[in-house]
Amino acid sequence: MTRSAISRLLDTSLPEVYSKIDFIHEQCQAFAADREKRLPEVFEGDCPHFATDTQILQVNWPDKGIRKLVEVRQMWTVHSYRKYVIASTTDVDPDVHPLAVEKAMDIVGDKEKPRSMRENARIWFASEYIEYICKRHEATNPKSSR
Repeated sequence: MTRSAISRLLDTSLPEVYSKIDFIHEQCQAFAADREKRLPEVFEGDCPHFATDTQILQVNWPDKGIRKLVEVRQMWTVHSYRKYVIASTTDVDPDVHPLAVEKAMDIVGDKEKPRSMRENARIWFASEYIEYICKRHEATNPKSSR
């Protein structure tokens, strides 16, 4: 829901909506800061135990011309007893430009190599990724691909 829609629904002004968003943001930061002060306790005493889990998120393809869901992997490492999130990452790197990577992969011959042997193995080249997304979409939505 957009902020203007929230404003209309709650019969309030946009500045008031922004004010509430800022307030909630400040409260979240204060909560996180308080918990992070106690982080050293996690590593005291017995050997700390951690759990790592992943989840696949379905997000919209970031190009307006292509309306497909894309799988993004999210991974967390959490202290097993105290529930501190030690690390949280996604497999999205906004600094990577797919077409530039594809050109670089052409130069070093990565496209012809098995994925595990590529110099840029962690990154899909653009045409490979688009092909994967199209196949995945057709497999999950057979009627829309006709």
